[in-house]
Amino acid sequence: MDDASCPPTQTWTEGQEATLQCRARGNPVPVVTCHKDGTVVPVGRSHVVTRNYTGTYWCNATNALGTSRRNVTVTVEYRDINVGLVVALVTLAAVAAVTGVVVYRVYYHKKKIRHYKLQEKQQRLLAMGQLTDGATVAQNGSAPAAQP
Repeated sequence: MDDASCPPTQTWTEGQEATLQCRARGNPVPVVTCHKDGTVVPVGRSHVVTRNYTGTYWCNATNALGTSRRNVTVTVEYRDINVGLVVALVTLAAVAAVTGVVVYRVYYHKKKIRHYKLQEKQQRLLAMGQLTDGATVAQNGSAPAAQP
């Protein structure tokens, strides 16, 4: 096994398919096995890469004449979620929601007070005798209806 047939460092990208590249030449043809953390890792078989594949692999090429060993370091490139950006966006959304609720409550309160004040004014006018009955008031309560 040499650098061309079994590169000592390999870089993979998370989420893509990759193959552990480690081959050996010899006569008789050697059997290549690789191990990582006590687990046999298939050589030459494609698989979807996760961060767990990062680490050092110990590869052995064995035939009747002997064994050759090689360490292969695999680095997995990945993109972390920008936690600061996520927190900022969630905070911004919460502030916008709270602001919306406050604005709505203020608007609703003013509208309710305005409606109440209008009813109060009509009741005072009725009490003073300036309005003869509720039928002469426009539906929106803003002005008396025209009298014939």
